[in-house]
Amino acid sequence: MFDKLFKRSSKILGISAHADGIALAVVEAGNGCAVHVHRTLWVSRQPETGLDKRLADAVKSLKAKRIPAVLALEPSLYHLLQIEAPDIEESEMAEAARWRIKDMVDFSIDQAAVDVFDLPLSQRPGAPHLMYAVAADNTVIQPLIEQLLKAKVDLQAVDIAEMALRNLVNRSDSETRPRAFMHLSPSVGIIEINHQSEIHLLRNMTVGAESVLDNHSELINISEGLALEVQRSLDYFESQYGLGQVDALQLIAPDASLAEAFKQAATAFLTVPVIVDELKYLQGIDLSSEENVAQKLMAVGAGSRDIPWVA
Repeated sequence: MFDKLFKRSSKILGISAHADGIALAVVEAGNGCAVHVHRTLWVSRQPETGLDKRLADAVKSLKAKRIPAVLALEPSLYHLLQIEAPDIEESEMAEAARWRIKDMVDFSIDQAAVDVFDLPLSQRPGAPHLMYAVAADNTVIQPLIEQLLKAKVDLQAVDIAEMALRNLVNRSDSETRPRAFMHLSPSVGIIEINHQSEIHLLRNMTVGAESVLDNHSELINISEGLALEVQRSLDYFESQYGLGQVDALQLIAPDASLAEAFKQAATAFLTVPVIVDELKYLQGIDLSSEENVAQKLMAVGAGSRDIPWVA
């Protein structure tokens, strides 16, 4: 998304931008199709005063000045919209999508960065050809980009959280069956269904569990709603593409209490089992022992986009 060509380098700086801070991760290709994570850092936005210096200091500490970098935006910073693909040349798709979505976004389309990516054709007779359009408000994104450039970050591409997740989960196995994944953090949940490395469905949902992580009954209530939405997504995928049911939902959930609540809710609301992703495709440092794991995982995914999924 919104990218330019990569320069070749053994290491890549992955960055994920969030409302409360910025996660940084230095990665490179590991053994096989694994990703080797060298170091990660979290730069809090609070206090706002001095953020530029803290970010520059973090980049310097990681020895990441001027190595290729990829930024992943959290879902609150863009709109992900499924629309019918117009019957035009591929080079004209993004501009056509811009005007098709102009009434679906909460900012002026004139100040938007817009990109598109295709979806596989449906197996249902007469079903329209669909694609996703991604729209981000340049007045919000550009200051963030300028902040990174000021910190001597060699920014090569701006991506979205769903693509960063794809860069991780497509390494998990080589099954030929459709696969469903969910990245679940206290603030947002991302559902993704892939088949043979192709994206078939993406959804992101507000979770709103930040203040109730120590309240199991509240987490169960939230998780039941999430599980219902996941099942709707699974049903839609099955009816839209005719590829059969996914075998399981692979869960990436760094917060143990939220993961446990969701697994409990899933037994009542999902028709497929939930398998916790153990992140075996990551090498190097152990992220599970760090703070802000969900955000750092997104940064690792952003940095992994140029590392092959297949050994």
